[in-house]
Amino acid sequence: MNRKTKFFTAFLFLVCAGAAHAGVDMVIYYSSSCPYCKHARDFVQNTLVYEYPMLNVTEIEVNPPEHRALFAAAAEKCKLSGGVPMTVVNGTTCINGYGPDEESNKEFRDAVDGFLTPEEKAIVAKTRAEMAADPEKFRTMEMARALAQIKERDPAAIPADPNAGMNILADMGVPPPEPKPAPAPVPPADPNAGARVLAEMGVQVPPAAPANGSGSDENLGGRMIAWGVLALAAVVAAGFAFVKFARGKNKRNKKR
Repeated sequence: MNRKTKFFTAFLFLVCAGAAHAGVDMVIYYSSSCPYCKHARDFVQNTLVYEYPMLNVTEIEVNPPEHRALFAAAAEKCKLSGGVPMTVVNGTTCINGYGPDEESNKEFRDAVDGFLTPEEKAIVAKTRAEMAADPEKFRTMEMARALAQIKERDPAAIPADPNAGMNILADMGVPPPEPKPAPAPVPPADPNAGARVLAEMGVQVPPAAPANGSGSDENLGGRMIAWGVLALAAVVAAGFAFVKFARGKNKRNKKR
């Protein structure tokens, strides 16, 4: 085997090893109002990601309705009650709560160590020794890399659930409200309702006028106007007659 073949074989081995093991994923479910969650996140952000370059951390705030389904599914898979903080490593190892103390820190480290290869464990031992020698200098030099290993789950990345409110009530054991019955249809207005009410009270109601085309007087308005004109003409004629009579009487009186 020549030198080029050896180099290619070694390169291929490294590529395959990297593809077979792309790192360790850690998901931390937390609440912004939980002090223990803050302690757990501080340990992960300020220590764990510096010690473990292959660790990928996702933080999920459980209060937004969009994240409650993710949290409930993870708690069910872990067979936990659903308290926070809850940490899941590579989807299988679950850690409920946090100290904060060295025992809790060891629990986090052991959970990650369980998924590392011997080569990765050697890298962790080296970085841990470098950080112990000069913590401030090490964190300054590795800050960009460590921060890149942490991401926050954005609630906007999940479509809004129209039943989010009902899901929260269901998680709390509150039964959903009974659906309201549809309103009864409103009957059409009865034009004879008033007449019936009067009839029930003993008041005699005059018969309704016949409909057009069945004996109704369609020219009643015109006839009333004609009657008014005739009456006015009669009044005027009577007035003229009275004036004529009065003048004639005055003439006879003068002749006498």
